[in-house]
Parts: sequence; C-alpha cells; structure tokens
Amino acid sequence: MMTLGDWKYMFSSDKLLLATTGLVAGLVLTLTSRLATNSAALPLIMVAIPASFYLILFMAGLSLDDARDSGWVGAEAPSVPVRDLFGLVDFGQVRWDLIGSVLPTWVGMVFVVSFASCLDVAAISIDMGEALDTNKELATVGICNCKFGKTVTINRALISLAPSCNLCDISSHIWVDFWIYWELHLFANNLHLSDGGSTLIFIGYDLMYEWLWEVRHQGIIVGVLIAIVEQIVTTAKTTVVNRVQKRSRAVWTRADSKILNDHAYNSYAPAVVVLEVVGTVFFGSALHLLNLITDEIGLVESKADVEAFMSPRTPHTSSAILTKNPSFRTTTQRNLHKRPPKYLVLDLMGMSNLDASATRGCFLQLVKMCSKRGIMVCASGASQRVEWMFRSHHVSIADSDEETTVKGKLLSQQERQSAKESLENILLFVTVQEALEFCETSVIQFSNNPNRSLSLSQIAGLEDQSISNVLAYVLGSSEDELKILNRLEGKRYYDELELKSNTKVFRKNEYADSFYIVLKGCVALQQSISLTSGPSAKPVLSGAGLVSSKRVTSSGNLFDEAFLEEQKKSPDKRVSTLWRTGGIFGYLDFLMDRPRDYQASSTLEGTKLAKFSNSHMNLMQKEDPALYSLVQKILLHASSRDLANCTCRDV
Repeated sequence: MMTLGDWKYMFSSDKLLLATTGLVAGLVLTLTSRLATNSAALPLIMVAIPASFYLILFMAGLSLDDARDSGWVGAEAPSVPVRDLFGLVDFGQVRWDLIGSVLPTWVGMVFVVSFASCLDVAAISIDMGEALDTNKELATVGICNCKFGKTVTINRALISLAPSCNLCDISSHIWVDFWIYWELHLFANNLHLSDGGSTLIFIGYDLMYEWLWEVRHQGIIVGVLIAIVEQIVTTAKTTVVNRVQKRSRAVWTRADSKILNDHAYNSYAPAVVVLEVVGTVFFGSALHLLNLITDEIGLVESKADVEAFMSPRTPHTSSAILTKNPSFRTTTQRNLHKRPPKYLVLDLMGMSNLDASATRGCFLQLVKMCSKRGIMVCASGASQRVEWMFRSHHVSIADSDEETTVKGKLLSQQERQSAKESLENILLFVTVQEALEFCETSVIQFSNNPNRSLSLSQIAGLEDQSISNVLAYVLGSSEDELKILNRLEGKRYYDELELKSNTKVFRKNEYADSFYIVLKGCVALQQSISLTSGPSAKPVLSGAGLVSSKRVTSSGNLFDEAFLEEQKKSPDKRVSTLWRTGGIFGYLDFLMDRPRDYQASSTLEGTKLAKFSNSHMNLMQKEDPALYSLVQKILLHASSRDLANCTCRDV
C-alpha cells in the first residue's frame, strides 16, 4: 500500500480473503505469545500455521500449482546461478575514488551495529528482570545474523519480542526459529503468501498491545497529560495584546481635529485607546488576557473586583482557580502612573476563537470594571462565534437592533448620561474605523467646543455633496483653494459613477488604472480570510446544537439587505475597511502601478463615486496645472493620514 487509493484493492474478494487469513494468523500468534508459558509454543505454532495450509491442500486433493493459480502461493521463480549476480553490476560505472571518503562511515556503522546488539541484550535483560549471559547471546545473534542473511529473513524484531513472548532464554528461541526458517527456505517458492505477512502482523499486534494497553497507566496517560498541559501553556502564551495608534477615516474640520489631537489622542493621557487582541482565548488564558488589558489601559483593580472575579457564583471561574496568578492583584501598583481612557476600542480581528469561560472570566469582568469607572468599551472585527458568545453571555447587548438604539442615545445630548450610566455592555462594530468614528464623534460633541460640528460622512447623510466641497473639506481649504476646486464641477477630469448596492467597484488582482473618491454612500474593502477567523455567516455550534446569530450591524446603517445577503454567500470575505463620504481609496495601487490587493464593493443603494483615471490626471496636468497641484496636495494629505493610521495587518 503506497497511497490511500491502493486500499481499494483490498475490497476484491480474493485479496480480502488472503488478507483476512494473514490477520487471523497474526492474531493467533499474538494470543500464543501472550498466553503460552512454554518457550516452544510460539515456534511450534509458527510451524503449524503453514503446515496446516499444506494439510488442507492435501485433504482437498489440490496441488501446489492449483493453489498458485488461485493466488494462494506465489509464482514459481527459477533458480539463478550465483555468477549471474555479477552481471547485474557494471563495474565500469563504480566510483572507486569515493571508497576512501565512505570507508570511515562504513567502519562507524559497523561499530554502531555492534553496540546496538549489546544494547538489545541489555534491554531484554532489564525487561525480563534477570541476568543473561551477554557473550553467549551475542555469539548466538552473530551466528543467526549470518545465517538469516543467507535465508533472506530477519531476527532483530523477533529478538525484541522475546520478553513479551515469555521466552526465558533468547538463544533457545533463536535456534528454534533458525531451524524453522532454514527448513522453510528449502521450499520458499511454495510458501503460503500470507505466512510472511502474518509474522509482521503478529509483531504489529504485539507492539500495539504493549504500547497502547500495558503502559496505559504510565507512558500513554502521562504523555497525553503532558501534551494537554503543553498545549494549554503554549496557547495561553500566544494570546497577546498590542496597543496601536489608530484613528478613524472620518474627515473632520481643523477645529475638530485639534480637539481630537488635544483630548482623544494626546500622548500622555489619551481619551481613546485601541488594543489589538491576537490569538485564541480560552479558560487557560482568560486571566492572562485580562491582566494584559487592564495593565495596558492603567485600570486599577479594587478589592471588590478581585473578589468578583474569584467568586464561585458563576460556573466560569476555572481560569482563576487553575492559574492562581497573583499578578491580577499586583497590577494596582504598576498602573498608578497611568490614567485610564474614556473609550477603549478592542480590535478582535486577530482573535481566532473564544470559549464560554474566557467570555465571562475576561470580557464580562472587563466591561463591569470599565463601567464602574465610566469607560465605554467598544469592539470590532468579531467573528460570528465571538459575537454569539458576547451576546449569549450578556457581554454585549443581546439584540443588535437594541444595540443600534443605544448607540444613538449615547450620541444624543439629552439621553447620553442616562444611557451611559446604565450601559454595562461592550458595543460591537463592524470595523475598527467605525468604532473609532463613534468614539471621536462622542469626544467632539461633548467637549467644551461651542462650534462643534459633524464629520463629513455625517453631513453627507443629510445632503448630497459636490466633488469640490468634499475635497475642500478633506484639505480644510481656504476660499481661494475652493475656487480652484470648483473647476472640477464640469466632470471633465473625472467620471461620476452611481452604483447599486453590492456593485463591485474593482476586484482583487485587477490592474489599478484609477482611484476613487466617495461622494455619497459607502464602499467596503473586502479581503479573503480563513473560515476559522473573522466575521462569518456560518451557524455557530453551541451546546444546544447549531444556532444562527444575527450579524452585528453598523451604527450608521452602512449595509443594506442586498450587501448582507451577498456576504452570507461569501463567508470567506471579511469587511476590513469602510470608506464613507470623503474617503479616497485605490490611490496607492494606482500610484505604484500594481494589481489590486483587495476587493471593493458598494454597500448602499445610490452610492456615488468620482473615478480618476490616468488619462484624466494627465489631461488635468496639461490643461490646469494649478488644479492638478491642489489635487496632488489633497492626495498626499490623505495618503499620509492613511499611512500613519495603519498597522502591519492593514498593509
């Protein structure tokens, strides 16, 4: 059997009967070696099995030729003179010059084989629990090796079976076996085909019984336990938390951007902190992950928090009990110099799996601790299973529609305070940029700035925007610059596209001959992922069987039904980025003249895009250098912001 496909030959009647005979004969040999107390029992059975085959042929009146025609005996091969062996070798092709280089290796192998026989005898002596005459056994092994080499048989495997076969004397077993094979060699062409196979099957049976059953209380159980512990420890260590510098892709005014720089993203006490969680989170790593997050955001644990985490009131405290990690209590001293943020954003795109113990032992405790300190926790990029875990264990709001309502109240002047006080859940978002825009909107709206405004994407939701207004908003242009940008309104230097929902703007690996600016609606950038991570539309396997989970919805209703239905058909595609009004995408591939490395699709009906191609940009440069220069300035500004906002996974 060389490949899996070769097993099909076993299902033919003649091959199956021949194989069954060998399996049964191997089982008889195994039982004899295990149950017999006389050292001669096994060799006699090994003689009796082929002898019974010839006896059956004699009683049935069949000849060896009849058995050979039926496939029970191998084809007869004529004897070959010894001198013919030299004709098989072309001595003219031999590299005699290499003898000097391989001779040391050959001599070394002689010593290795010599010592191997000594070790075999010593191992058998230890296993039998009695001393053996080493010189006698080595002499026996040497003689048998010489004879068995001539009879084309082996003895090492049979020697290794001596203790399990209850043979008290190796030499007696070998000499009896030597006699058996020497006699059989006289009529090797007439042997039953399954006889040699039954001996190998016997060895396999015996070793399996010894390794998998006799040492089940020693080696196997210990090995399994070590493997389990190693897997738990290794997986727990691979769960990491990375603090990343990210901002949303929303386009703000200069005044609002200054508020975000001074409050949301200042270096000493940022109001918004983004953490990437990477790896598998389970009961063995829940406490470790909680320590990492609380330490990273400077969250000081109170005595009540520690007691709540260690409390046996819930069935999911195994992580604290198993690890007994004192670092949960000592992080208070480490975090005294840190000021906790007002908003914590967890990017879960790299978290491949999550179990119930970790859901309650880590994330439920985290959101409760943050809620007591007025910290709003957001999460994005959760897979279908992670989202279902969050909603089922009350880490997030159970109903996604209710969650959308809560998000609206949190951005309302009148209802924000009451909604925030009653919020003890993680808010879920599709992408980290959407979560960050939610946090930035909250920071700007509830700052002391009397001239606070909406982002460009929020303004565009109220009215259509022209290309000049969009670009002026992105750049924060002056009146003179706005006059120059107004020269784009004739659509001479770009094509305006109005797309239906779920229309492909471009596909992965397409040639990048243009870049796009979103004038209205939303565009999703999709990347292929493994089905084991990232948002998926597959049902979740729970203790109650397969259950369906409604996907997390966007806070701004950026997906309509057509796009969501298409997402269900392609669970291997994840939404990595959402481009709203003012977003510029596809420019890097366009600039570097390389194929697209992602797919872009519209998510809303009536999405409008401005498409700038090579011919458009060349024409603009030729006819209106001032406009071309200003557009290049805007593209440089947008590209710099994107590069400053990306991590390795975004590139």
